[in-house]
Amino acid sequence: MNSEVVIVNTPHIPADEKKRLAALRQSTLDELTGTGNRLGFIFLAQHMLNLCARQGAPATLVYFELHGCDRGNDVSPLNMLKLKRFAELMRSTFRVTDLTARMSGNQFVVLFTNTPLAHTQIALEKFQEAVTQNAPELHYSTGIAGFFPNRSTDVEDLITEASAQIAPFHHIKSA
Repeated sequence: MNSEVVIVNTPHIPADEKKRLAALRQSTLDELTGTGNRLGFIFLAQHMLNLCARQGAPATLVYFELHGCDRGNDVSPLNMLKLKRFAELMRSTFRVTDLTARMSGNQFVVLFTNTPLAHTQIALEKFQEAVTQNAPELHYSTGIAGFFPNRSTDVEDLITEASAQIAPFHHIKSA
């Protein structure tokens, strides 16, 4: 379901509120990939971690670095295609309740709520299978940070921890 259509076609929401909602939606989405952006991710992930802490539920954050794309904002058609494809595979492989985003350049993240590390590994294996079958030219590394209810709920701490330990999830073939 396209939420933009729901916002635009909802008769009981005043026109000025529809405009504000559309602007908010655009400010929290990555224009290229259609997934969340850093701003939207931080906002929603923080809320989700607070909820996990209150419910005593675990969560896991996985940080991805896509190889073969410049860390900067290289807008070559090939890099744009790789970034779009990677985001599509994330959205189609992970659960609807998992929060995905493009953080910057070639870096993506997913927050699995109510998910211990062991279950995250299963999800990452399924994601790797999807990449291998549908986009074997894509290679990436991951870093993982676990959240437990007795831990700080600052999402930036998890992002820092996961991004600092980027390690190959699979053997990276030389180009």
